[in-house]
Amino acid sequence: MISVSTFVLSALDISNYIRTLGELSRLDTGIELFFDLLPLYKTSLLKKYIKDFVDKTRVGMHCPMSRCEILAEKGTILLQYSLDRHEECFELAEAMNSRYMVLHTNGIKKMDAREVSYKKELLQERVMLLADMAKKYNCELWVENVGFHKCGNIVADLEFYKNLILNNDNIYSLIDIGHAHVNGWDIPVLFRSLNKKIHGLHIHDNFGTNDQHLPVYQGNINWEPIFDSFQWLKNNCEMILEYAPQTPQKDVVKGIEIIRTKYEDL
Repeated sequence: MISVSTFVLSALDISNYIRTLGELSRLDTGIELFFDLLPLYKTSLLKKYIKDFVDKTRVGMHCPMSRCEILAEKGTILLQYSLDRHEECFELAEAMNSRYMVLHTNGIKKMDAREVSYKKELLQERVMLLADMAKKYNCELWVENVGFHKCGNIVADLEFYKNLILNNDNIYSLIDIGHAHVNGWDIPVLFRSLNKKIHGLHIHDNFGTNDQHLPVYQGNINWEPIFDSFQWLKNNCEMILEYAPQTPQKDVVKGIEIIRTKYEDL
């Protein structure tokens, strides 16, 4: 199953956002709503303006990130605000009949080793808290691999991430291929390790140094072994193109065609 993240629609005004969303929905794909970049925040207004697209296609949700930190210290306003924002996202997910919400476990600011160690102690507890919240709103929690070595902010390193996913029945994996490439993770091996616990992929390219969100084949990722490894994934794994804002629509369409062809080859 193929979807397109609305991350690509960033900075569009409401008219162009809705028009382009309609064009994407006619490409026989699902849509992942990037919560921070939605042009309207009231659920009632979103239902009013995008109801037609929701009724015709699959919808997923990406968690809030702006000013949020689910690994903030207990008892702080920052933690409560972050949890409230995530619950707001879950409420919208339920209203849109979303199958899932993607979770970023931590922000992207630089950290020192001591801060990473402290946040790692909080990670499992907070993820399980959000998994329970997801269940309340009838959707799954898909934990994304986030953070970058160069910023020292990978709280869930490779082994921690795999253990988190494999040892908890009610959380699932979303592998961001671009993040994994920047951090030197062996993506085909990761697919084999987590296999049916992987419910989604964020698909985009880069040159191994920055999170550029380029179209497939426009960076230096070796895609063919990754495509071959799709065989390890569930048949209903969501393949989500998460291309950079203002990527030309022809590149989005080409990306959909590439992924669709690789599916058919399997």
